[in-house]
Amino acid sequence: MFNPELDRDPIISRTIPSASKYPADIDIPSFVHEIVESLELSAMQREVRIVIDPSVEEAGVFRADPQTMHHVFFNLMANAVKYTNPNTEVRIAYERSPRMHVFCFVDQGPGMSAHDQAHIFEGYHRTEAAVRSGQYGSGLGLYLARTAAELHGGSVNVMSTLGEGARFTLTIPG
Repeated sequence: MFNPELDRDPIISRTIPSASKYPADIDIPSFVHEIVESLELSAMQREVRIVIDPSVEEAGVFRADPQTMHHVFFNLMANAVKYTNPNTEVRIAYERSPRMHVFCFVDQGPGMSAHDQAHIFEGYHRTEAAVRSGQYGSGLGLYLARTAAELHGGSVNVMSTLGEGARFTLTIPG
């Protein structure tokens, strides 16, 4: 699982140094609840409701580096909370395919253009809507989240329609 090529990237090695070198079993329901709990205040301040799909409650475990996965999940959920419209909800759901754990993070924010979707995972890129929102961001979070997922043999992808929110999908083998 460990990719030495990505681990030589100075941003990656300083930010997620453990990469996938220290895998452990992660209990999905309690892990997701921990992330959601850490974002409750932020969601409340933005008048956003975080919904954990029942599929998460029924999930088992996956094997990955807990510190790195915490970074990935937190980034995807925090972005959903940060950029969704007030008085709406963000949702996290889970699916199990024969070879993958699939997590979906869905918001009801401004959505993204095709151009932004093509560049959203590049370091230091921020969408036009993110810049206009006045929300702070470095443009590194999604780059680091995707890279961390790739270090685990997985991926992070986005599907979005301008004006209709976004759906980020995280896949982790297992």
